[in-house]
Amino acid sequence: MQRYIVASRINVAPGVGQVARREETFGLVISCLAGPALNWYNTRIKGKNWRCNNLSDNLGAGNGGNQIGGLNTAREFRNKAGAEIGRIRAGVATGADIIPNRTWDEDWSIASGEPTDNALVAPNAGRGFPAVTIAPGIKLGQLLYLFSTSYTMVKHLKQMAVFGQLMQRDMGVEEFSTRIKKVGKLAGMSPEQQREQFICGLNPMNQYNIRMMAKFEDTQENITRALAEAEKFTLFQRNAPSSLLVFPAANPT
Repeated sequence: MQRYIVASRINVAPGVGQVARREETFGLVISCLAGPALNWYNTRIKGKNWRCNNLSDNLGAGNGGNQIGGLNTAREFRNKAGAEIGRIRAGVATGADIIPNRTWDEDWSIASGEPTDNALVAPNAGRGFPAVTIAPGIKLGQLLYLFSTSYTMVKHLKQMAVFGQLMQRDMGVEEFSTRIKKVGKLAGMSPEQQREQFICGLNPMNQYNIRMMAKFEDTQENITRALAEAEKFTLFQRNAPSSLLVFPAANPT
C-alpha cells in the first residue's frame, strides 16, 4: 500500500497542506480491507476518537489534528511520556519527541494512544490529570499504528512472545531472528529477553549448533550470523553434485 501511494505521488507528508491527501489515503487503506480485518476496523476503530492516556489536558497548546505542541510543564506527562520528557527536559522537548509525526511509522506508545468512545477533551483544557487529551477521530498515522501493534494477529504474536511460544521450526534463522525482534519490540521485551526467546525458540538442529560453535553466550546478532552461515553451507552441500565416482556393475558372464 505504501509503495502504491508513493508511486501515485499522493503527498501524505505532515502538515496542513496535505490533510486532503492523507484523508484520501485513509480511504484507500479502508477500501483494501476485507473479512476479519474489515470487521476489526468497523468494531474497534470506525467512528471513535483518539485518547492519549499519558498526556494531560494541560499542554497549553492546541493539537491542530497533527502534533502536540507547547511541551513545557513536566506535570503534563506520566508513565512513558513522563520518562521521555525527563530524558529530554521539559521546555526543550517538542511534540515530535512524544509522537514522531511521519505518517507511515508514527509511534503512539509513548503517549499511550488508543481509540475511545469518550467525548473530546482539548489538550489545553487546563484541568490536569486525571483528565487526559482526547483528539477528534482516528487519523491515518494512528490507523497504521493500530494495525501494526493491536491487530488480532499481532496481539496473538505478542502473547506468544511473552509466554515463550515463538518457535523457529522450518523458518530460516535470519527470518526467525527478525521476527523475534519485531514481536519483542511490540511486547516491550528488553534486548536480553529477546535473545533468550530467540535461543529457546531455535529448532533442535540449531540448538545443537550454537553449543557446538560455543555461541550460547554470544549476542543474538552473532548467533544469527553464525547459524545463517551454517544453513547456507548445509543447503550448498545438499545441492552439490556427488564427488563419488560411480562405476557400472560388471556384466556377469
